[in-house]
Amino acid sequence: MAGTIGLGQINNALGITGVEKQAYFHENLYMSATNLHLFDVYEFVAFFAFCATLYYLSTNDYLNGGGRRPKPWLFIIAGVGIVFGVLFRHPFFVSLLGLN
Repeated sequence: MAGTIGLGQINNALGITGVEKQAYFHENLYMSATNLHLFDVYEFVAFFAFCATLYYLSTNDYLNGGGRRPKPWLFIIAGVGIVFGVLFRHPFFVSLLGLN
């Protein structure tokens, strides 16, 4: 189940946009593989950085509460990711970073 959900999000992780959704899972994977030329390195770097940060925060005993009630790092990282995504879609940041 987790593999299906994860592989279903591969276009988002790789920054592949404009690919038509298919009716079946294996067809979506095929469409993702055939459209790898649309790969966006900025999207992938952001995805990887947020995943690595989430993994580190979730597995670090000291930062995760030291055996007490764990901290909600998933929600914190997701919130930061949403703000990050909204900011970097804003025309000011797009022009500032030359991402046109």
